[in-house]
Amino acid sequence: MTWQRIRESFWFVPAALCVLGGLLAEGLVIVEEEVGRLSLGPLNALVYRVGPSGSRDLLGAIAGSVLTVAATSFSITIAVLTLASSTYGPRLVRNFMADRGNQLVLGVYVATFVYSLLVLRSVRSEGELLEEKAFVPHFAVTVALLLALLSIGVLVYFIHHVSDSVQVWTLAQRTSADLLEVV
Repeated sequence: MTWQRIRESFWFVPAALCVLGGLLAEGLVIVEEEVGRLSLGPLNALVYRVGPSGSRDLLGAIAGSVLTVAATSFSITIAVLTLASSTYGPRLVRNFMADRGNQLVLGVYVATFVYSLLVLRSVRSEGELLEEKAFVPHFAVTVALLLALLSIGVLVYFIHHVSDSVQVWTLAQRTSADLLEVV
């Protein structure tokens, strides 16, 4: 498989964002463990500060809900595409798979899921795992909250994008552009 085929596959962007989410999680946790409490100046008041139990609950809720939203939205989309492709032709499904917007949406969901799980793994209560002190990466938890908000925005974009992509006008424009590209 060539590098270009890998880059153009449906899973390249989600996999790349998943790796970035994992690296971001590990990086922020390591920085917070080594440096201690990160000082962000006046932005310190915006950092989500709660104990280990609350952080675990929040991170678990984010991971679970983002995975549920991803599975549900893509399942419904596949049903819509199946109905639309029976009317407009199977090329519609190929266009859906090649669409970078759809790949980006799935990538944000998967990256948020992986990020939340990896940060969740680092949260410790006092006396847990032979550790004397509790550890909560507050800044990393705040970033998870921001990623959850980003995921909501991405969901709104995805709903609009998919509903627009199955419209006859959009399909005609894409077909025309493909034809002109070949000619």
